[in-house]
Amino acid sequence: MAKLGFAALNDNLNQIDVSGLAANLANLGDNIYTGRVLNVILDENSDGFEANGEWNGIGTIEFELVNFQTPRELQRTVAAPLLSNQKHYPLVNELVVIFKLPDTGIGSRTGSEKYYYLNTLSLWNHPHHNAYPNPIQGQGLPDAQNKDYQQVSGGSVRRVTDESTEIDLNGESGGTFVEQTNIHPLLPFAGDVIVEGRFGNSIRLGNTSKTTSEYANLWSSNGDNGDPITIIRNGQPENVSELGWLPITENINTDLSSLTLTSTQKIPIKLNNENYEAFKEAPITATEYIENQAILNSGRLVFQAKSDSVIIDALDKISLTSESTIGLASNNSINLASQNVKLGSKDATESLVLGDSFMQQFENLCKAVKNLASSLENKQIYPGGASVPDPVVMPAASNAKVVVESILNVVKKGALISKVSKTT
Repeated sequence: MAKLGFAALNDNLNQIDVSGLAANLANLGDNIYTGRVLNVILDENSDGFEANGEWNGIGTIEFELVNFQTPRELQRTVAAPLLSNQKHYPLVNELVVIFKLPDTGIGSRTGSEKYYYLNTLSLWNHPHHNAYPNPIQGQGLPDAQNKDYQQVSGGSVRRVTDESTEIDLNGESGGTFVEQTNIHPLLPFAGDVIVEGRFGNSIRLGNTSKTTSEYANLWSSNGDNGDPITIIRNGQPENVSELGWLPITENINTDLSSLTLTSTQKIPIKLNNENYEAFKEAPITATEYIENQAILNSGRLVFQAKSDSVIIDALDKISLTSESTIGLASNNSINLASQNVKLGSKDATESLVLGDSFMQQFENLCKAVKNLASSLENKQIYPGGASVPDPVVMPAASNAKVVVESILNVVKKGALISKVSKTT
Protein backbone atom coordinates (compact mmCIF):
# COMPACT_ATOMS: atom_id res chain seq x y z
CA MET A 1 0.00 0.00 0.00
CA ALA A 2 1.32 3.42 -0.94
CA LYS A 3 2.28 5.67 1.99
CA LEU A 4 1.23 9.29 2.09
CA GLY A 5 2.05 12.36 4.16
CA PHE A 6 4.63 12.10 6.95
CA ALA A 7 4.92 8.35 6.56
CA ALA A 8 6.10 8.72 2.97
CA LEU A 9 8.40 11.58 3.94
CA ASN A 10 9.98 9.47 6.70
CA ASP A 11 10.65 6.59 4.27
CA ASN A 12 12.27 8.97 1.79
CA LEU A 13 14.52 10.46 4.47
CA ASN A 14 15.61 7.01 5.59
CA GLN A 15 16.76 6.23 2.03
CA ILE A 16 18.97 9.34 1.68
CA ASP A 17 22.73 8.83 1.80
CA VAL A 18 23.72 11.24 4.58
CA SER A 19 27.45 10.70 4.32
CA GLY A 20 27.81 13.48 1.75
CA LEU A 21 25.56 15.74 3.81
CA ALA A 22 27.72 15.22 6.88
CA ALA A 23 30.80 16.15 4.91
CA ASN A 24 29.14 19.31 3.62
CA LEU A 25 28.09 20.26 7.14
CA ALA A 26 31.64 19.75 8.34
CA ASN A 27 32.92 22.00 5.58
CA LEU A 28 30.29 24.59 6.48
CA GLY A 29 31.55 24.60 10.05
CA ASP A 30 34.98 25.52 8.73
CA ASN A 31 33.47 28.69 7.24
CA ILE A 32 31.52 29.93 10.28
CA TYR A 33 33.26 31.82 13.07
CA THR A 34 32.50 34.07 16.02
CA GLY A 35 34.08 37.50 15.92
CA ARG A 36 34.32 40.32 18.44
CA VAL A 37 33.77 43.72 16.85
CA LEU A 38 36.75 46.06 17.18
CA ASN A 39 35.57 48.84 14.87
CA VAL A 40 32.55 49.74 12.73
CA ILE A 41 32.67 51.98 9.65
CA LEU A 42 29.75 54.38 10.15
CA ASP A 43 30.76 57.51 8.24
CA GLU A 44 33.79 59.52 7.13
CA ASN A 45 34.77 60.04 10.77
CA SER A 46 35.31 56.33 11.34
CA ASP A 47 38.84 55.01 11.56
CA GLY A 48 39.49 52.98 8.40
CA PHE A 49 36.84 54.78 6.31
CA GLU A 50 39.10 55.31 3.28
CA ALA A 51 40.86 51.95 3.57
CA ASN A 52 37.55 50.08 3.48
CA GLY A 53 35.94 51.61 0.39
CA GLU A 54 34.74 54.92 1.82
CA TRP A 55 30.93 55.17 1.42
CA ASN A 56 30.77 51.74 -0.23
CA GLY A 57 32.24 50.30 2.94
CA ILE A 58 29.61 51.61 5.37
CA GLY A 59 28.78 48.86 7.86
CA THR A 60 32.11 47.09 7.42
CA ILE A 61 33.58 45.89 10.70
CA GLU A 62 37.02 45.02 11.94
CA PHE A 63 36.95 42.01 14.24
CA GLU A 64 39.03 39.51 16.13
CA LEU A 65 38.21 35.82 16.31
CA VAL A 66 36.90 34.94 19.74
CA ASN A 67 38.82 31.64 19.71
CA PHE A 68 42.08 33.58 19.33
CA GLN A 69 41.71 36.50 21.69
CA THR A 70 44.75 38.75 21.66
CA PRO A 71 45.49 42.39 22.38
CA ARG A 72 43.56 44.22 19.68
CA GLU A 73 46.45 45.87 17.92
CA LEU A 74 47.95 42.49 17.01
CA GLN A 75 45.12 41.00 14.93
CA ARG A 76 42.34 42.67 12.95
CA THR A 77 40.23 41.18 10.17
CA VAL A 78 37.59 42.88 8.01
CA ALA A 79 34.04 41.65 7.37
CA ALA A 80 31.19 43.17 5.35
CA PRO A 81 27.46 43.04 6.20
CA LEU A 82 25.87 39.84 4.89
CA LEU A 83 22.51 41.50 4.19
CA SER A 84 22.52 44.62 2.04
CA ASN A 85 18.92 45.71 2.65
CA GLN A 86 18.85 45.43 6.44
CA LYS A 87 20.95 47.79 8.55
CA HIS A 88 21.60 46.29 11.97
CA TYR A 89 25.20 47.19 12.62
CA PRO A 90 26.82 45.97 15.82
CA LEU A 91 28.50 47.99 18.52
CA VAL A 92 32.14 47.66 19.45
CA ASN A 93 32.72 44.66 21.76
CA GLU A 94 29.59 42.84 20.57
CA LEU A 95 29.99 39.36 19.08
CA VAL A 96 28.79 38.53 15.58
CA VAL A 97 28.52 35.43 13.40
CA ILE A 98 31.21 35.47 10.71
CA PHE A 99 30.94 33.66 7.36
CA LYS A 100 33.58 33.10 4.70
CA LEU A 101 31.77 33.33 1.35
CA PRO A 102 32.47 34.30 -2.30
CA ASP A 103 33.36 37.88 -3.12
CA THR A 104 33.44 39.91 -6.35
CA GLY A 105 36.58 38.10 -7.52
CA ILE A 106 34.82 34.80 -8.28
CA GLY A 107 34.45 35.80 -11.94
CA SER A 108 38.19 35.61 -12.44
CA ARG A 109 39.38 33.28 -9.69
CA THR A 110 37.54 30.24 -8.38
CA GLY A 111 37.39 30.19 -4.61
CA SER A 112 37.79 33.95 -4.20
CA GLU A 113 36.30 34.67 -0.77
CA LYS A 114 35.98 37.25 1.97
CA TYR A 115 34.35 37.52 5.39
CA TYR A 116 30.74 38.57 6.00
CA TYR A 117 28.94 39.00 9.29
CA LEU A 118 25.39 38.47 10.45
CA ASN A 119 23.47 39.75 13.47
CA THR A 120 24.87 40.31 16.92
CA LEU A 121 24.89 37.29 19.23
CA SER A 122 22.24 37.75 21.92
CA LEU A 123 24.58 37.06 24.83
CA TRP A 124 22.51 38.98 27.36
CA ASN A 125 19.21 38.62 25.47
CA HIS A 126 18.75 42.37 25.67
CA PRO A 127 17.89 44.79 22.84
CA HIS A 128 20.08 47.65 24.08
CA HIS A 129 23.48 45.99 23.67
CA ASN A 130 25.14 42.61 24.04
CA ALA A 131 28.79 43.58 24.47
CA TYR A 132 31.33 41.07 25.77
CA PRO A 133 34.77 42.66 25.97
CA ASN A 134 38.04 40.84 25.41
CA PRO A 135 39.28 39.84 28.89
CA ILE A 136 42.89 39.94 27.66
CA GLN A 137 42.49 43.43 26.25
CA GLY A 138 41.00 44.52 29.56
CA GLN A 139 44.24 43.93 31.44
CA GLY A 140 45.87 47.14 32.56
CA LEU A 141 42.70 49.22 32.23
CA PRO A 142 41.54 51.63 34.93
CA ASP A 143 39.94 49.91 37.91
CA ALA A 144 36.38 51.02 37.12
CA GLN A 145 36.60 49.81 33.53
CA ASN A 146 38.43 46.60 34.40
CA LYS A 147 35.75 45.78 36.99
CA ASP A 148 33.06 45.94 34.32
CA TYR A 149 35.19 43.84 31.97
CA GLN A 150 35.81 41.20 34.64
CA GLN A 151 32.15 41.00 35.65
CA VAL A 152 30.95 40.63 32.08
CA SER A 153 33.67 38.21 31.00
CA GLY A 154 32.88 36.16 34.08
CA GLY A 155 29.37 35.61 32.77
CA SER A 156 27.55 37.99 35.08
CA VAL A 157 24.08 38.95 33.90
CA ARG A 158 23.98 42.59 32.77
CA ARG A 159 22.23 44.29 35.68
CA VAL A 160 23.90 47.69 35.85
CA THR A 161 22.14 50.31 37.98
CA ASP A 162 24.73 53.09 38.17
CA GLU A 163 23.48 54.55 34.85
CA SER A 164 26.67 53.66 32.97
CA THR A 165 29.49 51.21 32.48
CA GLU A 166 33.06 51.65 31.42
CA ILE A 167 32.80 49.20 28.52
CA ASP A 168 33.84 50.78 25.22
CA LEU A 169 30.93 50.52 22.79
CA ASN A 170 32.07 53.00 20.12
CA GLY A 171 35.81 52.41 19.72
CA GLU A 172 37.20 54.20 16.66
CA SER A 173 33.89 54.22 14.77
CA GLY A 174 33.07 57.84 15.56
CA GLY A 175 29.78 56.53 16.95
CA THR A 176 27.80 58.27 19.66
CA PHE A 177 26.16 55.31 21.41
CA VAL A 178 25.57 55.98 25.11
CA GLU A 179 24.57 53.08 27.32
CA GLN A 180 21.29 53.60 29.17
CA THR A 181 20.48 51.36 32.07
CA ASN A 182 16.74 51.98 31.90
CA ILE A 183 16.07 50.48 28.47
CA HIS A 184 13.68 47.59 29.06
CA PRO A 185 13.03 44.64 26.74
CA LEU A 186 9.44 44.02 25.68
CA LEU A 187 7.77 40.96 27.13
CA PRO A 188 6.59 38.69 24.30
CA PHE A 189 3.37 36.70 24.41
CA ALA A 190 2.80 33.36 22.74
CA GLY A 191 2.96 33.76 18.97
CA ASP A 192 4.14 37.38 18.93
CA VAL A 193 6.70 38.63 16.41
CA ILE A 194 8.65 41.57 17.84
CA VAL A 195 11.31 43.85 16.36
CA GLU A 196 13.11 45.95 18.97
CA GLY A 197 15.52 48.82 18.50
CA ARG A 198 18.22 49.66 21.02
CA PHE A 199 16.46 52.74 22.41
CA GLY A 200 12.97 51.71 23.52
CA ASN A 201 11.46 51.70 20.04
CA SER A 202 9.71 48.61 18.74
CA ILE A 203 7.17 46.93 16.48
CA ARG A 204 4.96 44.20 17.92
CA LEU A 205 2.94 41.96 15.62
CA GLY A 206 1.00 40.60 18.55
CA ASN A 207 -2.29 39.22 19.72
CA THR A 208 -4.79 39.16 22.55
CA SER A 209 -3.10 37.22 25.36
CA LYS A 210 -5.07 36.76 28.57
CA THR A 211 -2.03 35.96 30.65
CA THR A 212 -1.71 36.09 34.43
CA SER A 213 1.91 37.24 34.26
CA GLU A 214 3.07 40.04 36.53
CA TYR A 215 3.65 41.98 33.31
CA ALA A 216 0.23 41.30 31.77
CA ASN A 217 -0.57 43.62 28.88
CA LEU A 218 -3.22 46.36 28.76
CA TRP A 219 -5.05 45.25 25.61
CA SER A 220 -6.43 41.80 26.39
CA SER A 221 -9.49 42.56 28.52
CA ASN A 222 -11.75 41.91 25.53
CA GLY A 223 -11.72 39.48 22.62
CA ASP A 224 -10.23 36.03 22.30
CA ASN A 225 -6.66 34.81 22.60
CA GLY A 226 -5.08 35.11 19.18
CA ASP A 227 -6.99 38.21 17.98
CA PRO A 228 -4.38 40.29 16.12
CA ILE A 229 -2.97 43.60 17.29
CA THR A 230 -0.08 45.65 15.92
CA ILE A 231 1.76 48.22 18.05
CA ILE A 232 4.48 50.55 16.76
CA ARG A 233 6.12 52.33 19.68
CA ASN A 234 8.78 55.04 19.84
CA GLY A 235 10.10 55.65 23.33
CA GLN A 236 9.43 54.19 26.74
CA PRO A 237 7.68 56.11 29.55
CA GLU A 238 9.78 58.95 30.93
CA ASN A 239 9.47 57.61 34.48
CA VAL A 240 10.48 54.05 33.57
CA SER A 241 12.36 51.98 36.16
CA GLU A 242 16.17 51.98 36.18
CA LEU A 243 16.10 48.17 36.44
CA GLY A 244 16.58 47.78 32.73
CA TRP A 245 16.76 43.98 32.72
CA LEU A 246 13.09 43.70 33.75
CA PRO A 247 10.60 43.41 30.87
CA ILE A 248 7.75 45.82 30.18
CA THR A 249 4.75 45.96 27.86
CA GLU A 250 3.50 48.88 25.81
CA ASN A 251 1.38 51.54 27.54
CA ILE A 252 -0.45 53.87 25.18
CA ASN A 253 -0.82 56.52 27.90
CA THR A 254 2.85 56.74 28.91
CA ASP A 255 4.89 55.65 25.86
CA LEU A 256 6.24 58.72 24.07
CA SER A 257 4.63 57.97 20.70
CA SER A 258 2.71 54.98 19.39
CA LEU A 259 0.45 53.65 16.66
CA THR A 260 -1.94 50.91 17.74
CA LEU A 261 -3.92 48.87 15.22
CA THR A 262 -6.59 46.72 16.85
CA SER A 263 -9.10 44.04 15.92
CA THR A 264 -11.28 43.32 19.00
CA GLN A 265 -9.24 44.85 21.82
CA LYS A 266 -10.28 47.59 24.24
CA ILE A 267 -7.51 50.16 24.53
CA PRO A 268 -7.50 52.12 27.83
CA ILE A 269 -6.42 55.43 26.31
CA LYS A 270 -6.98 58.53 28.44
CA LEU A 271 -8.26 61.38 26.26
CA ASN A 272 -7.58 65.02 27.17
CA ASN A 273 -11.14 66.19 26.58
CA GLU A 274 -13.80 63.59 25.96
CA ASN A 275 -16.48 66.18 25.18
CA TYR A 276 -19.34 65.13 22.90
CA GLU A 277 -21.74 68.03 23.55
CA ALA A 278 -21.84 68.73 19.82
CA PHE A 279 -23.58 65.39 19.17
CA LYS A 280 -27.18 64.45 19.86
CA GLU A 281 -25.90 60.86 20.02
CA ALA A 282 -22.27 60.62 21.17
CA PRO A 283 -19.87 58.19 19.44
CA ILE A 284 -18.55 55.16 21.29
CA THR A 285 -15.48 56.23 23.23
CA ALA A 286 -12.05 54.93 22.26
CA THR A 287 -11.80 53.02 25.54
CA GLU A 288 -15.10 51.17 25.01
CA TYR A 289 -14.81 50.47 21.29
CA ILE A 290 -14.28 46.76 20.52
CA GLU A 291 -14.15 46.78 16.72
CA ASN A 292 -11.01 47.41 14.67
CA GLN A 293 -9.59 50.90 15.14
CA ALA A 294 -6.31 52.75 14.64
CA ILE A 295 -5.04 54.98 17.46
CA LEU A 296 -2.19 57.43 16.85
CA ASN A 297 -0.87 58.83 20.11
CA SER A 298 1.92 61.33 20.77
CA GLY A 299 2.75 64.64 22.40
CA ARG A 300 1.92 66.38 19.12
CA LEU A 301 0.46 65.28 15.80
CA VAL A 302 1.24 66.92 12.46
CA PHE A 303 -0.50 65.91 9.24
CA GLN A 304 0.86 67.41 6.03
CA ALA A 305 -0.06 66.67 2.43
CA LYS A 306 2.85 68.19 0.48
CA SER A 307 1.26 68.13 -2.97
CA ASP A 308 -2.44 67.31 -2.66
CA SER A 309 -5.17 66.89 -0.04
CA VAL A 310 -5.76 65.64 3.49
CA ILE A 311 -8.96 63.59 3.45
CA ILE A 312 -10.74 62.54 6.64
CA ASP A 313 -13.71 60.31 6.00
CA ALA A 314 -16.11 58.65 8.44
CA LEU A 315 -19.20 56.51 7.97
CA ASP A 316 -20.67 57.84 11.23
CA LYS A 317 -19.26 60.81 13.15
CA ILE A 318 -16.14 62.99 13.22
CA SER A 319 -15.28 64.49 16.62
CA LEU A 320 -12.82 67.36 17.17
CA THR A 321 -12.30 68.35 20.80
CA SER A 322 -9.73 70.53 22.54
CA GLU A 323 -9.02 71.79 26.04
CA SER A 324 -8.08 75.15 24.51
CA THR A 325 -8.87 76.35 20.98
CA ILE A 326 -9.85 74.81 17.66
CA GLY A 327 -8.67 77.02 14.82
CA LEU A 328 -9.52 76.72 11.14
CA ALA A 329 -7.55 78.94 8.77
CA SER A 330 -7.19 79.08 5.00
CA ASN A 331 -5.59 81.42 2.48
CA ASN A 332 -8.54 80.79 0.19
CA SER A 333 -11.85 79.56 1.59
CA ILE A 334 -13.44 77.48 4.35
CA ASN A 335 -16.59 75.73 3.18
CA LEU A 336 -19.23 74.03 5.33
CA ALA A 337 -21.74 72.09 3.23
CA SER A 338 -24.68 70.37 4.90
CA GLN A 339 -28.47 70.25 4.91
CA ASN A 340 -28.41 71.38 8.53
CA VAL A 341 -25.63 73.54 9.99
CA LYS A 342 -25.92 74.47 13.68
CA LEU A 343 -23.73 77.05 15.41
CA GLY A 344 -23.36 77.48 19.16
CA SER A 345 -25.26 74.35 20.17
CA LYS A 346 -26.53 71.06 18.77
CA ASP A 347 -30.00 72.37 19.77
CA ALA A 348 -29.73 75.68 17.86
CA THR A 349 -33.05 76.62 16.16
CA GLU A 350 -32.66 80.23 14.95
CA SER A 351 -32.00 80.72 11.23
CA LEU A 352 -29.15 82.85 9.93
CA VAL A 353 -29.97 85.96 7.88
CA LEU A 354 -28.95 86.03 4.22
CA GLY A 355 -26.78 89.11 4.50
CA ASP A 356 -26.59 90.34 0.90
CA SER A 357 -30.28 89.85 0.20
CA PHE A 358 -31.25 91.39 3.52
CA MET A 359 -29.06 94.47 3.00
CA GLN A 360 -30.57 95.08 -0.43
CA GLN A 361 -34.07 95.02 1.02
CA PHE A 362 -32.94 97.01 4.03
CA GLU A 363 -31.53 99.70 1.72
CA ASN A 364 -34.86 99.89 -0.11
CA LEU A 365 -36.66 100.24 3.22
CA CYS A 366 -34.31 103.02 4.32
CA LYS A 367 -34.88 104.90 1.06
CA ALA A 368 -38.63 104.63 1.51
CA VAL A 369 -38.38 105.89 5.07
CA LYS A 370 -36.20 108.78 3.85
CA ASN A 371 -38.77 109.73 1.23
CA LEU A 372 -41.53 109.55 3.78
CA ALA A 373 -39.54 111.69 6.20
CA SER A 374 -38.89 114.24 3.44
CA SER A 375 -42.59 114.46 2.78
CA LEU A 376 -43.44 114.83 6.42
CA GLU A 377 -40.91 117.63 6.85
CA ASN A 378 -43.34 119.93 5.00
CA LYS A 379 -46.48 118.83 6.84
CA GLN A 380 -48.72 121.82 7.66
CA ILE A 381 -51.45 122.34 10.16
CA TYR A 382 -54.18 125.01 10.01
CA PRO A 383 -54.91 126.45 13.41
CA GLY A 384 -57.46 129.27 12.97
CA GLY A 385 -57.52 128.65 9.21
CA ALA A 386 -53.90 129.75 8.46
CA SER A 387 -51.26 127.07 7.51
CA VAL A 388 -48.20 126.68 9.71
CA PRO A 389 -45.54 123.88 9.95
CA ASP A 390 -46.63 121.00 12.13
CA PRO A 391 -44.59 121.50 15.33
CA VAL A 392 -44.74 117.79 16.20
CA VAL A 393 -44.35 115.98 12.89
CA MET A 394 -41.79 118.24 11.21
CA PRO A 395 -38.93 117.87 13.77
CA ALA A 396 -39.55 114.13 14.05
CA ALA A 397 -39.47 113.77 10.29
CA SER A 398 -36.27 115.82 10.00
CA ASN A 399 -34.60 113.74 12.70
CA ALA A 400 -35.71 110.48 11.06
CA LYS A 401 -34.36 111.69 7.72
CA VAL A 402 -30.92 112.41 9.23
CA VAL A 403 -30.81 108.98 10.88
CA VAL A 404 -31.87 107.14 7.72
CA GLU A 405 -29.34 109.02 5.56
CA SER A 406 -26.60 108.00 8.03
CA ILE A 407 -27.70 104.35 7.85
CA LEU A 408 -27.82 104.47 4.04
CA ASN A 409 -24.25 105.76 3.93
CA VAL A 410 -23.11 102.80 6.01
CA VAL A 411 -25.17 100.35 3.90
CA LYS A 412 -23.70 101.69 0.65
CA LYS A 413 -20.15 101.21 2.02
CA GLY A 414 -20.96 97.53 2.78
CA ALA A 415 -19.84 97.95 6.39
CA LEU A 416 -22.71 95.92 7.86
CA ILE A 417 -22.02 92.59 6.15
CA SER A 418 -19.10 90.15 6.50
CA LYS A 419 -16.37 90.28 3.89
CA VAL A 420 -15.38 86.62 4.48
CA SER A 421 -18.34 84.61 5.81
CA LYS A 422 -21.07 83.49 3.38
CA THR A 423 -24.20 81.39 3.77
CA THR A 424 -26.87 80.03 1.44
